[in-house]
Amino acid sequence: MTRSVNRIAATVLVALLVGALVFPAAALATGAYTGEPSGTGTGDAVSTGPAYGDGDAVAAGEAAVTQLRQRIGYALQNRARRFDLAVAALERHRARLEQVTDAVEDLGGDVTQIRTRLRECEQLLVQAKEQERLAAQLFRDIPDEEEPGAAFLRARVQARNAVATMTQARTRLRTAADLLEDVVIELGEGS
Repeated sequence: MTRSVNRIAATVLVALLVGALVFPAAALATGAYTGEPSGTGTGDAVSTGPAYGDGDAVAAGEAAVTQLRQRIGYALQNRARRFDLAVAALERHRARLEQVTDAVEDLGGDVTQIRTRLRECEQLLVQAKEQERLAAQLFRDIPDEEEPGAAFLRARVQARNAVATMTQARTRLRTAADLLEDVVIELGEGS
């Protein structure tokens, strides 16, 4: 009995807290609440929110575009940083595998498949960088587009393609490492 009463009390408390947070946020989001008292105190008119003249609307639109450009710029900086770090890690790993492949080849191992995978990885990394560059440009062009929503979808698809291509490069690198391991094991068994 006490548990059910506590649960009911907790549920009511949660509902009240959610309502207290959601309703004012919804009012602010719709512009119904501006923080100003409605009316002038004379009883002549009731304010329904800010009224913009043509100049104010243009300025507000330009401010929104500027803010959008800034947000896109920040997001692209963060994305470029993460993308560049991932590419650098893959390139370091590929360089190490090439060094080990050279050593295994000097010992008489057959590394043709490994070299093929490493070349594929390098080509995919170049392709991923180009796709990422194109995606960044598409994101930068969003504010100038007639249909920003459609432009965003195109940019997002391009960005996802870049990530998918990088994933393919990583897969080729893993395959090369697995093949290299097999060749090393064969060389060890042959000794």
